[in-house]
Amino acid sequence: MADTTASAASAAHGHAHGAKHEIPLWLLVATLVALLVLTYLTFAATWVDLGRGMNLLVAMVIATIKAILVGAYFMHLRYEKPIVHVILFTTLFFIALFLTAALFDRSHYEPYIAEFRAGDPLRPDEIAEAERRWAPTMYDLEQARMMGKAAGGQQPADADSPAQQPSAPSGH
Repeated sequence: MADTTASAASAAHGHAHGAKHEIPLWLLVATLVALLVLTYLTFAATWVDLGRGMNLLVAMVIATIKAILVGAYFMHLRYEKPIVHVILFTTLFFIALFLTAALFDRSHYEPYIAEFRAGDPLRPDEIAEAERRWAPTMYDLEQARMMGKAAGGQQPADADSPAQQPSAPSGH
């Protein structure tokens, strides 16, 4: 009895849990064709130089439309309860908010990044010194190998090999 009451309540809201939504084949094919056309438009949009920001905006708008089509028809979100739509759009809103904040933060620091790159802050000798400070053992081994190759001699063994260990003092 309770089962028929739940089924009647679900039917009254237009959505029964676990019920399959019969989507006509023509609608699925039309969605697929629309996705293929939008994919081609994304590709074709790269041929037109609208400026860096506008090309990105065009690509993101097309990608958003494609995501809506996939979610609505292939994932059957069009037929879900309204609370699912509220949760989905709230999540998407906060993702967009955080991405926007990150882009504004990047644009705030862009002049400093350009100044840093233009100033060539680390010369090769400073880079070598930084490498020596952070990885002295690896740096020393690499330098010894390079000096061995340059001298045409035998390459030194690693520091852990017995050949590099001092010999024990003899009893004489």
